[in-house]
Amino acid sequence: LSSCECAPGFRGNAGAGGSCVPCEAGTYKDVNGSGACTPCPSNAESQNGSTSCVCAAGFTGDAGVGEGCVACEAGTFKPFDGPNACTSCPVESASLEGGRSCGCGVGHVFEPNIPSVRCGDA
Repeated sequence: LSSCECAPGFRGNAGAGGSCVPCEAGTYKDVNGSGACTPCPSNAESQNGSTSCVCAAGFTGDAGVGEGCVACEAGTFKPFDGPNACTSCPVESASLEGGRSCGCGVGHVFEPNIPSVRCGDA
C-alpha cells in the first residue's frame, strides 16, 4: 500500500494531495487506489467503509457471486444481514417470500430472533 493510494473501503484522490473517505453505506471497494466505490447488488447491504456487501435480512446467498442474494422462500425467514441460510418457520407460523420473520395466527405469539420458539397462546 503506497501512501498515495486509498485503502480498500475508501475512495478519494490521495495522490493529488486529497484525502481518502470511507465508502458510503450501500457501496464497497475491494482494491487499493483512488477509484470510486461500487454500489452493492440488489438485495445486498454494506456499512460505511466496507470492502464487500452482504445479503440483507430476508435474502440469502453470496452478495458477490453468481445469482447474488435471493429471497427466502415462503415459509422460511432470515432476520439478520449476512450470508446465513434462511430458517424454516416454526410450527403454526408462516412467512411470505423474502421474510425477515414469521407470523402466527390470531391469538398466538412468536419471537422472530429465537428460531426455536413455536407459536403459542398469547
